Amino acid sequence: MFYYLSMENKTSNYERSPQFERYMRDVDRCTMLTREGEQEVARRFIATERTDMRLRNQLVQANLRFVVKIAMKYRKYGFPIADIVQEGNIGLMKAVDRFDPDREIKLISYAGWWIKAEIQHFVRKNYRLMKVPTSKKERAIFRKLLTTSIDGMGADELAQLAEELDVNQKELLEGRNMMMREASLDTPIFGDNGDEMGSLGDLVSDRTQNEDSVVLRADSARIRAAIESAVCCLTPKEMRVFQERILTNDGEGNDRANKDIGADLGVSGARIQQIEVASRIKVVQNLRNKGIDVYMQA
Repeated sequence: MFYYLSMENKTSNYERSPQFERYMRDVDRCTMLTREGEQEVARRFIATERTDMRLRNQLVQANLRFVVKIAMKYRKYGFPIADIVQEGNIGLMKAVDRFDPDREIKLISYAGWWIKAEIQHFVRKNYRLMKVPTSKKERAIFRKLLTTSIDGMGADELAQLAEELDVNQKELLEGRNMMMREASLDTPIFGDNGDEMGSLGDLVSDRTQNEDSVVLRADSARIRAAIESAVCCLTPKEMRVFQERILTNDGEGNDRANKDIGADLGVSGARIQQIEVASRIKVVQNLRNKGIDVYMQA
């Protein structure tokens, strides 16, 4: 089952490793299924109570190229493309295990949301501490979004906030998207009588369905709580540097240089940089110890 990618020798998301190129050649050799052929294979798979891995693999492999197409849209977040594709493949396999050919829709139409959900979960889970905002603009957006909910804002309010931060609305919304977490599509749905009626993923029927109907947002308080819980492991000096260099930068050109913070603490600017890196690693490790898996970019 070659659609499980080994993550050895990762390269940047824009550089395709020889291993990934071999994977793409394998994908290109996969046999596509017609709609009728797909329904036939799916019905045979269901008839085996979804236990025949040969039939399952046939459905998965016929749609691997679509996973790559979707994954390419998430390259900008800085993860190796192989990682993103692998997460998408997990979503595809989950969709295959739940696909109902009697709904008269193509598998990829149903699987699209599962693929996106797995990729988005991976990105949102890892992005915040993998890539702490470094530019004034990124830090301003992050700091503002920690204290402001833009869900429900009208066009005028969004425009005003974007102007305040000196960004366009697209950048503002992208920042918000990184601070959301989607509910698992396996989340059960209950009726008024308390009986379980299926999962959130069962609501997915076609590609025209609004994605917001299968994505639940968490407000910024959850992010604050996670960070506040994680920074308890820092020394007072590390806490000071972490707050000034990562959390409280105002993004208006008034951010304090390493040498200025160092002057307050009686150390060099280079030492402040070392403390910043060490504090970030400590926070990441603390989150991992709490069972929150994060991806740390070198």
